[in-house]
Amino acid sequence: MNVIELSPEEYKKTVKAPFSVFDTVEFCQLNSAKVDSIKHLVFNNGKNRFGIIAGIKDGVLRAPFSAPYACFSEIGKNNKVASYSTIASSLLEYAKAQDLKKVRITFPPTVYDESHIARLYNSFYNAGFRISGCDLNFQYNLQCFGDDYEATIDLKARQKLRSAVRSELSFQKTDDIKTVYDVIRENRAAKNYPLWMTYENILETIKVIKADFFIVYSKAREPIASAMVYEVSSDKVQVIYWGNLPNTEDLKPMNFMAYHIFDYYSKKGKVFFDIGPSTEFSIPNFGLCDFKQAIGCATSSKLTFEADL
Repeated sequence: MNVIELSPEEYKKTVKAPFSVFDTVEFCQLNSAKVDSIKHLVFNNGKNRFGIIAGIKDGVLRAPFSAPYACFSEIGKNNKVASYSTIASSLLEYAKAQDLKKVRITFPPTVYDESHIARLYNSFYNAGFRISGCDLNFQYNLQCFGDDYEATIDLKARQKLRSAVRSELSFQKTDDIKTVYDVIRENRAAKNYPLWMTYENILETIKVIKADFFIVYSKAREPIASAMVYEVSSDKVQVIYWGNLPNTEDLKPMNFMAYHIFDYYSKKGKVFFDIGPSTEFSIPNFGLCDFKQAIGCATSSKLTFEADL
């Protein structure tokens, strides 16, 4: 399998259906300052088979370099396992020729495309990559959402949702991005969680990614929780940030918001809602895991592979 470097323009013409919005030229160019250089790579064994965009920083080939995951995009259809089998070894050969010292790739959760990702896992394992991260990702199957949602979730989650309704909370899709961001910023500061994106970063990102913003209001019409959601592909959405203000937990705004977001995207015909991992360096945050499981989410694996050169 030959690895061919293309210009951004050539790559866009060659890879017409990127795996996700994080694998597009536009998104990667937006974040180009975070790496020393960006490589637009096509894998060819007599025919263009796959493409991936990676960044190089400090001698490490990284995919992603500013996103939750990266993936190889299929150029042709019905690629055989034999074509997949040489992807990882070819990538190693390319990295060695570039005099790099490491290759690191975090794949999407398996739920995004089980067959495609399983074949990639096999390729990287057989090429000698080690698994350096095993995260638990949570997602809600929007095709299962319906009038019986309450009956399908954990008893305590059901009670919290009903409590939120009794508290007369309200949910709204909004264009008030600043308020959404301010709520999330306060939430993450209170929990000592990092907030990687500035408000300005968000404004720049939504120029290349379709995003929706939501607010939960108290009975007094005060914003108490918010969410920022990306459309990562035509039928899949992912929450990037969501959270509630400190000292509002008794109103159960997160259970309320989850229900209404599921309802919103179910009606939009989306397949699933990616709520993201509940692990840090592969160690589960049991509280987050319990919350996501209680509101009806399933779990999928999200692996990181590394190889030293």
